[in-house]
Amino acid sequence: MALPFITALAGATSWLSKPKNRKTVSNTITALKNSSELFEAGKQRLQSLKTPKSGLDYIGVITPFFCHDGRGNFLFYKRGPKSKDEVGKWDCSGGSMKRGEQPEQSALRKLKEQFGCDGVISKELQPLSIFPKVDGQVSHFLAIPFIIRIDPRCVNFSPTEEKIEQIGWYRLNELPTPLHPGAREVLLANEKEFQNFRKKLFGFI
Repeated sequence: MALPFITALAGATSWLSKPKNRKTVSNTITALKNSSELFEAGKQRLQSLKTPKSGLDYIGVITPFFCHDGRGNFLFYKRGPKSKDEVGKWDCSGGSMKRGEQPEQSALRKLKEQFGCDGVISKELQPLSIFPKVDGQVSHFLAIPFIIRIDPRCVNFSPTEEKIEQIGWYRLNELPTPLHPGAREVLLANEKEFQNFRKKLFGFI
């Protein structure tokens, strides 16, 4: 068994004794080393890249919604200590659209996730750009707002990762404070729509 090995070793030694072949081996080793270094550099570069953030690295699309009970009361929640911004402020509900969703699907999905209930869309409001602060930076979101009717008895509120501290039902002329600036922007931009909506459904402004 040793003879074939010795023969192969002798052949390899003879092949390496030629300067041209030694240079080929040296170039191959150098190329492999360079490839390894490039791979490690690329790996470190990828690890250093941050994950793009909605509203900061690109314009985010959100579907805020205002839940009402059909009697003039609207549902708001107080943002908990693990909210990504505006902790302690009162907000309407909503969230980011997912790929492949229609705006109304996004709003109804988020309603189910946050409050465990279904709803019926009463009105889709005009889209608008809002610029809340996220991580201390001014962000940019395209908001597609909705008014949704829900049954208060079906609301299943439980704090989710301490993002929702408490909830409450309020008249639009007696809103809780401090109010989330994004919710305030949507309300002000659609003030006439809310007035007409209340007059139509509830018989008052």
